[in-house]
Amino acid sequence: MWKTGKCKLPWDWQVDQLVYIEEGEVRVVPEGSKQFMQFVAGDLVRYPKWFEADLWFNGSYQERYSFRAYGDD
Repeated sequence: MWKTGKCKLPWDWQVDQLVYIEEGEVRVVPEGSKQFMQFVAGDLVRYPKWFEADLWFNGSYQERYSFRAYGDD
């Protein structure tokens, strides 16, 4: 489990990551883009390996995550 509050985090994924958002919301702005994706509590999100983005949290946020290895489907 991972928690945070209101903040902005630049992030890059070295492995695939599967995330279930339990509380709050996050805006994901991919590297080099002006558009964003928004995910909220109840969403299941898969971030692919080598993906780079800024994560914007507007308040309390909590997620459960697992790292995915090749063939873990």
